[in-house]
Amino acid sequence: MAHMIAEIYQAVQTRLTQSNEIWFDRAFADLAPAGTVYPYVVYTVESTEIGDFLPLHQVKLAVRCVSGDLAQALAGARRVDDLLHDADHDTAKALDGADWVFRSVTRERFTHDARLINGALVISAGAVYRVVLEPAEAT
Repeated sequence: MAHMIAEIYQAVQTRLTQSNEIWFDRAFADLAPAGTVYPYVVYTVESTEIGDFLPLHQVKLAVRCVSGDLAQALAGARRVDDLLHDADHDTAKALDGADWVFRSVTRERFTHDARLINGALVISAGAVYRVVLEPAEAT
């Protein structure tokens, strides 16, 4: 069985790169390589809650579009939200998993950040999603 986090990362990577988006194929787990061209998307797990009595597990997943331009970062964040928010198991937007069933993907909050890195403005905009999963054999 694939690890839960690995399956989340694979499903999100596939969803973010399966169509022609403004970030093209530049979607990265945890950290983008140095020198990556803007815009790009970075996704990372912020926290996990493993079910004790039920087979359901919850993961908080942050997904951000990074750019040097505020409008582009916000447009990317909106598109990411279109792709991920409400990607529940019983909808056409459902995320695919081999060993895990993605019961629900729900936006919890939007995020926005601006930093000066080596004198250049870097803006990230996105959201934190609550992903509820269960092992496929439990369904």
